Amino acid sequence: MIPLRDSIPSRTFPGINYILIALNAMVFFYQLSLHSAGLMEPFIFEHAVIPKLLSSDLHTHWPSLITSQFLHGGFAHVLGNMVFLYIFGDNIEDTFGRFKYIVFYILSGIVASLSHFLLNIGSVIPAVGASGAI
Repeated sequence: MIPLRDSIPSRTFPGINYILIALNAMVFFYQLSLHSAGLMEPFIFEHAVIPKLLSSDLHTHWPSLITSQFLHGGFAHVLGNMVFLYIFGDNIEDTFGRFKYIVFYILSGIVASLSHFLLNIGSVIPAVGASGAI
């Protein structure tokens, strides 16, 4: 069941939420632009959370805990995440305020990535997506 809307109207304009949606979309379309040149896979491997790399060199790979939140594995992945972010993110931004919302979003994504990392320490499979933040 995919929600189409919620019943709680925002009291403020959800600017940060719209920026997050736009940023996720722009990064996804950038990923697609790299595909035809054969550069998408190296881009994903550089910016996704790869537990084995993170465990071997946290100092070098810690930024992937943030960058991976803006990568997606396909149209359905990015569309599903952005629909949920659009429907529910405005209420979180409205409740928390803009600054606390962006901090909450990023920290939620980091916690999700760290959880994935801890459960899959030896994995070389890249983890991407905003699902943990959302």
